[in-house]
Amino acid sequence: QIEISADTLDHILIYGSLNQDSLIAQASIQVKESILEANVRGANYLDEIPSYAYNISTEKFDVSSLSVSENFPTSINLKIEGTGSGLDMQNMALNGAIKIDTSYVNGAQIQFGKQHFSLKNGILNVSDAELKSEIADAVFKLRKNLKDEKDPDNTLTFDLDIKNTQPFASLTDFNILQISGSLYADIKENEEGFLECRTQLNLQNIVIDDMFVADGISGNADAVLKQKNEGSFELEIEKPKIFDTQFQDITIGTESISTDDSLYGRYSIVVKDAEEGSIVNEGNYEMLLDSMHLALTMDKLDIEGETCLKRTAII
Repeated sequence: QIEISADTLDHILIYGSLNQDSLIAQASIQVKESILEANVRGANYLDEIPSYAYNISTEKFDVSSLSVSENFPTSINLKIEGTGSGLDMQNMALNGAIKIDTSYVNGAQIQFGKQHFSLKNGILNVSDAELKSEIADAVFKLRKNLKDEKDPDNTLTFDLDIKNTQPFASLTDFNILQISGSLYADIKENEEGFLECRTQLNLQNIVIDDMFVADGISGNADAVLKQKNEGSFELEIEKPKIFDTQFQDITIGTESISTDDSLYGRYSIVVKDAEEGSIVNEGNYEMLLDSMHLALTMDKLDIEGETCLKRTAII
């Protein structure tokens, strides 16, 4: 048994016992009111495939007490528990659950969170994952073959209902950070064995200080991850106000290809002002990621019916 006290850690307790049949390890750490406890009990630990049970919990855990972010207080009550056997991927099996009881993130309440997970034959499954809070509600599920990145059954799906993002403003340079709406994503292997992501976005009442205000942002994005990643997105921004300039609507679309050092493709931008005037800009772009060098070739620049063709800009 080891017991330590320090200025940064109010209390640490480590306990362990070992015999030929079993292994017991326990640890408890306290920083101010934050408590972290862990327990592991193992049996047949000298066998090729030992078995074990584990339990990790936090009580009133405050990340600001660890100097991660002094302006982001939390009070997290979390429990992870389960059973398992084996220590390497070939024979490891796990079953467990994660549960969050009433907690707080910078003043916003988390009502509850739950998640069940299992690992067998190298396949990780996460099911019944759900979060309810004043910040957002979320559900997601995951199936991942840890032995085969190209398993066509690998999937990740999540559905996020965003309610209040203001608690995260203290992590940024913004005083006001208000966004609500929904975000849905489906990530899986396509028929060619490449990772494919489809995302849908529908946000309302966006306020980011005086810099950006909009009634809504909606759109979708698709991406395929391979040697040259391919992607496209289209966003419609409703009645944005950028600093002191009010617009009626802005529509942005791209079709892109990315490599390790560059991003290039086609773009289109349609801007409408409050007086029903419009600017339509289409063309190609290329960005060198190491230098952030951006080159634009405009195929079309239409300002209220006056069309200019083929212009190149280098930034």
